[in-house]
Amino acid sequence: MHAGWDWGQSYFYGTPDSGLTMQGHLFTTHPSGNPLLSGGSTGPEGSLCMLPLLLLMAFGMWLW
Repeated sequence: MHAGWDWGQSYFYGTPDSGLTMQGHLFTTHPSGNPLLSGGSTGPEGSLCMLPLLLLMAFGMWLW
């Protein structure tokens, strides 16, 4: 799951992954708006919007 997330984020969407931008991505994105919501230069994984997703995944793994 982590590898798929990193690939999609870095090479498909072209967003930064932990602050690093990869070469050869399909799309190009530019963060806009509040960095707390967009992740800013860190990328989507640095946004507060990831907290509910991470909690949901943790709960799913706990149930499993």
